Amino acid sequence: MVAKKVAIFTWYNEDRNCGQTLQAYALQKAIEREVSDTSTIIITYRNDVRKRIYRNWILYPLRRWLRMDSRMRKRQKKFDTFIAEYMKVSKPFYRKSQILNYLRKENILNLVVGSDQVWNPQRKLDDVYLLNFGNGFHKMSYASSMMSPDLEMKYRNELIKASRYLDDFEFISVREKSAAIMLKKYVHKRITNVLDPVFLLNRAEWEKIEKDPGMAGKKYILVYCLGETERCKNVVEKIEQRMENDIQILYMDVDQKNEIPDNWNRIFNIGPAEFIWLVNHAEYVCCDSFHGTAFSIIFEKNFFVVPSIRTFASNMYRVTDLLDILHVKDRYIETEKFPELKADYGSINIRLKEEMEKSRECLRYILETNV
Repeated sequence: MVAKKVAIFTWYNEDRNCGQTLQAYALQKAIEREVSDTSTIIITYRNDVRKRIYRNWILYPLRRWLRMDSRMRKRQKKFDTFIAEYMKVSKPFYRKSQILNYLRKENILNLVVGSDQVWNPQRKLDDVYLLNFGNGFHKMSYASSMMSPDLEMKYRNELIKASRYLDDFEFISVREKSAAIMLKKYVHKRITNVLDPVFLLNRAEWEKIEKDPGMAGKKYILVYCLGETERCKNVVEKIEQRMENDIQILYMDVDQKNEIPDNWNRIFNIGPAEFIWLVNHAEYVCCDSFHGTAFSIIFEKNFFVVPSIRTFASNMYRVTDLLDILHVKDRYIETEKFPELKADYGSINIRLKEEMEKSRECLRYILETNV
């Protein structure tokens, strides 16, 4: 039997983002697991103008490598190793025409876009992620994410433009319920709400690829904040006040810019596999990120989410949507009110199991019906 070929259009390894890379890995693995005789390739699309200037697929990575400091290079190497070992990706493409030629050459007719913020106009809505390759392809989305509904009017023209391409899709699913409600105003298709791809794999599957960054046997509170750390600091202090014994505070650094308290330990040399391990083995997790929250739930961690002060601060709706689905909005620390240290996974897992099965059924339907 000839294997069905599927091209996945998503983001991965942009600025060494662990969650972004792991969701791409999860979607690829889930597709090949859920549908037999299916081969996949993740399309590596680099649409940044600077990357087009250095579009030689050897020259740009070399230039990027030379511009990193030694710590950044070590971290990038962990990403490169993870991708080489666990993911099947194409060579970099810098123009839509290059991708179209590749799809035709490889006779790939099935296109899946998602997950992550591939449909967020705040980060420039590229029609490659709207699968604008003309006719002759089966076009589907899985858990594509957008911007906050509060920004709908600001980006209304972009949404109208996107709808012209999305009407050609055979199946559309998005990650947030609020995104589904908003998109239904513009697209004449049924739109389904599903979980992020990381939930398509179970805890045991993630533990198979985790890697200890040298913290085995140590107890710690993991702080993973992409924005400023002041709110995380307040949450950590409250956790410490309720604990009987002292505990190490581990701050997973992303860009070496945030100031942290003197008693926190900064850890930087972290790739996707180490990220999984750190969340899995933490006593508590404090974060402002979607995938920090998602993996905390997968590993049944006692977690706390704080609002982020960032350029895309409105994107916290992605986290609150997830918490709302699982009925755990109390883990979102917006006021002085503080929840119990331990999260109630008895009720969380009942809800999560239902949503995970719905999402897996949706993925199977997408592929078995259209591929």
